[in-house]
Amino acid sequence: MKLYILGLLFIIQFSAEAQILVPVKWTFTNTKISTNVYDLHFKAFIKSGWHIYSQVQPKNSVATPLNVVFEKNKSIKFINNIKEVGKLSKHYEKSIGVTNYQYSNSLDVIQRVEILAGSKTVIKGTLTYQTCNDKQCLPPEDEFFEIRIN
Repeated sequence: MKLYILGLLFIIQFSAEAQILVPVKWTFTNTKISTNVYDLHFKAFIKSGWHIYSQVQPKNSVATPLNVVFEKNKSIKFINNIKEVGKLSKHYEKSIGVTNYQYSNSLDVIQRVEILAGSKTVIKGTLTYQTCNDKQCLPPEDEFFEIRIN
C-alpha cells in the first residue's frame, strides 16, 4: 500500500511539473473593408505579467521578433505592410544592456489583403513569436493559422 501511495504521489508531482506554460492565446479573424478587400486580424491575448516582442526591434536586441509568414496563395494581393495595434513599450534590460520593444495584455496584428480570384479563399501561414515575463523567456513559438474568406 505504501508503494502504491508513493507511486501516486510521484505521478501527481511529475504531472504538476510537466505542465506547459501557455501565456498567449491567439485568434485569427477577418474584417471586410470593401468589395474584395479584407483586414486579417491576428489577435494575441497575453496573460498578466507576460509580454511578446514587436516585429521591429532595435539592432542590439536579443529578442525574437514577431514574424508572420503566409503560404503562397495566388488569390490574394497584400496591401501595405503588417501593422501592430496595441500599447508598445520599450523595455531596457539592465543585466544585458539591451532595449526591446514589447506588448503586454493584448496585441492586434493586421494585414490588409485584396482577394483577386473570386470571393472565397483560405489564407494560411505561420506566426512566430517569443514571450517572456520578468523571470523567464520561453523558446520562440510557431502558431499555425488558417483564415477563411467567404
